[in-house]
Amino acid sequence: MGADLGTTNTWLAILTIAVIIQTVGLIVAAVIIARVARRVDGALERAEATIAPLSLKAHKALDELHALSTAARQAEQTIRETTEQVGQRVRDVRTFVTGRFWPVIGLARGLRAAASMIRNRPASPRARALDEIGESRFVYEGGGNGGEHS
Repeated sequence: MGADLGTTNTWLAILTIAVIIQTVGLIVAAVIIARVARRVDGALERAEATIAPLSLKAHKALDELHALSTAARQAEQTIRETTEQVGQRVRDVRTFVTGRFWPVIGLARGLRAAASMIRNRPASPRARALDEIGESRFVYEGGGNGGEHS
C-alpha cells in the first residue's frame, strides 16, 4: 500500500501544481483585462469629450436646416398663392377688357377699313392681316355665311 500512496501523492502534487498554474493564469488574465478595460474606458471618455462638441454643432446645424426648410416651404406656399391671385386678376382684367373694349377696337378697325376704301388706298399689310384675323374670328364664331364676301 505504500507504493500506492506514493503514486497518489504524486498525482495530487501534479493536480495541485496544475490548479496553481490555472489560478495564476486566471489572475494574470484578470489583471490584463482590467488594464485594457481602463485604457478602453479612458479612450472612450476622450472620444466622447471630442465628439460631444461636434454632436452639439451637428444638432444646431440640423435645427437650423429644419427651420430653413420650414421657412422655404412657407415662402413657396406664399408665392404659389400670390401667383394664383395674380393669374386670376389677369384673367379678370382680360375678360373685362375684351368684353368692354372689343367692340370699340372692332369699330375702330372697321372705320379705318372704311376710310381706306373711301380713299381708294389699299390697307397696310398689318391692317390686312388684322382684317383677316377679324374675319376668321367672325366666321369661327358663327357669323357670315362661310366666309364668302358679298
